[in-house]
Amino acid sequence: MDDQALLVTTYELAGAPASVIQRIFELDSSGRVVRFGSWSSRPKAGPVPIDDLRSWTRFTDYIMEGGVQYDLRIADHQEHLLLEVRKLGLARDPHVDSFTEWSLNQLGVQWTRVSDASGS
Repeated sequence: MDDQALLVTTYELAGAPASVIQRIFELDSSGRVVRFGSWSSRPKAGPVPIDDLRSWTRFTDYIMEGGVQYDLRIADHQEHLLLEVRKLGLARDPHVDSFTEWSLNQLGVQWTRVSDASGS
């Protein structure tokens, strides 16, 4: 298994994918993603079309008194949405999963961690 695969955590988010997307991403008037979660996580390149998140997209945030970057990717999976979070091997990586889970909880999204960096 390559090193990048070891840095990916996958979440299964309950609910119809289109509905879940509306809950976890803030969209601008043209439907582009401007923010993920309930804090300040934004696409590094600026607002992006939601379909761009079907490929790895870099996000930037401020967590635990410092900047952090990570990649997100979404995929429809049966009646759920999969959210994959890829850490980049940076010092603040250990905080990314807990931030993601806290954010999903704050947004009232039911989620299950289906895989993580430990390979479970």
